[in-house]
Amino acid sequence: MQPLEGALCALRQGVACTADLHALTSSVSIALHLDARGEPLGMAGHFRAAAEALAAICGRAGEVAAGEPFVLHLAEIELVQTAIDLHEVQLGQLPSHLYARAVDHAALPALPRPARAPRAYPQSESLPLLCHPS
Repeated sequence: MQPLEGALCALRQGVACTADLHALTSSVSIALHLDARGEPLGMAGHFRAAAEALAAICGRAGEVAAGEPFVLHLAEIELVQTAIDLHEVQLGQLPSHLYARAVDHAALPALPRPARAPRAYPQSESLPLLCHPS
């Protein structure tokens, strides 16, 4: 989960790159697939909300030129954070062979555009957003 913590930190700071967005989106897709298989049930609503939030973030990032600011909502970041936290719990209850099978069968997203997501806000206007310690 270390790469996901780094991706979440970059997203909170408004400097997430394509790889960060792809890692988060892939993890949410895998979590949705595991939930659909019943391992464990009851988290799909959180995962779907996070997938929609990530799609909106990637969509806004792709609509502007590289390096240009775009809107980044804290509520979307919190939805993603919640989903990643629940996915970590989900993985703790799952044998590793089932996780490997889920990775093979999950509908993993295409890499989002652009190559580097623009900053959400100019540095002088950004709010201090803290990353969760690992």
